Amino acid sequence: MDVYSRHGGLVTDEIKLSEHLNVKSAGNIEGFVDLEDHTPAHQNNVLGDHGMVMPFQPFTGNWTQILGVFASKYESVTLAKISVETIILAEKASLFVDCITCDGASWNRTMWRLFGIQVGIL
Repeated sequence: MDVYSRHGGLVTDEIKLSEHLNVKSAGNIEGFVDLEDHTPAHQNNVLGDHGMVMPFQPFTGNWTQILGVFASKYESVTLAKISVETIILAEKASLFVDCITCDGASWNRTMWRLFGIQVGIL
């Protein structure tokens, strides 16, 4: 794939979920906050109430690559750390992340402030 085709944006999106445990046939229990290494200590063994997906969408082409899927309880600091790590890993895989797209939810606006982005009326 040529360099031009590897430029795109990271999209972050979340959905509110009801807290729920699910026991799989193999005995695994799903439903807890699972942010891998970014799970805050106070959220261990806590039920997640949001699902988050982070796909990469190229500016050209008709494909999308899911880079991460998480069960979470939202905290903006954790979201910012996950976003930065996702960008680093995507770029190590030869993708070029030129932007992050997200909605205006309060935790996303706080993440923008953590990144030094100011929103205001001109």
